[in-house]
Amino acid sequence: LSIEPSKTATNEHLTTLIVNRISCDTEFYSKLINIHYIVLSVSAIPPVRGRDFVMQRSWLDTGDEKLICGHSVYHQDYPPMKGYVRAVSILSAYLIRPLKEDGCQIIYLSHSDPKGTLPPWLVNYLTRVVAPKVVKKLHKACLSYTQWKQNNQPNFKPWIYPEQQAEYPRVDLTKCEPQEYEQEIIDESNKSPVSKSINDGDETE
Repeated sequence: LSIEPSKTATNEHLTTLIVNRISCDTEFYSKLINIHYIVLSVSAIPPVRGRDFVMQRSWLDTGDEKLICGHSVYHQDYPPMKGYVRAVSILSAYLIRPLKEDGCQIIYLSHSDPKGTLPPWLVNYLTRVVAPKVVKKLHKACLSYTQWKQNNQPNFKPWIYPEQQAEYPRVDLTKCEPQEYEQEIIDESNKSPVSKSINDGDETE
């Protein structure tokens, strides 16, 4: 998904908002300065259940362009949240490019498996609706970013200053081996409860 270039948002604003998303429930870092692990949830309207993710995310700053990529991983300390279905992000990516004048362009890619029992038509519909909303919300947040950041740890930017990550908890890779877990899933196509075994490494083509 690529949207019209915005003249009201900068590369720094967008990169900051994506890397430092306040919607993340838990955040912890690997030993590499540009990789971290996040736990986040996405609410939904009944009878569709919300989805949650455990993701590894990394970023690259080439000077002009900013690239942020992520995918789902397993962590034994973070099973599916109560009332949520553990979804899989096969690939999530943002490419942010500056414009010749003020502002920047963002390209957003999302390849995910929502799991559960959503009918294909609903998955396709949500795909067309959710991705544009994500980008529009980012643009809206950029408009008030400068003022917000002035009142919220203005000098705290660990994705720019890696030394600020020194006190962050580190990832224990022994807890990241994929394994199966039991999860009750509500059949969202007919509302009848079913129990299925979900493999954290499962993906769709």
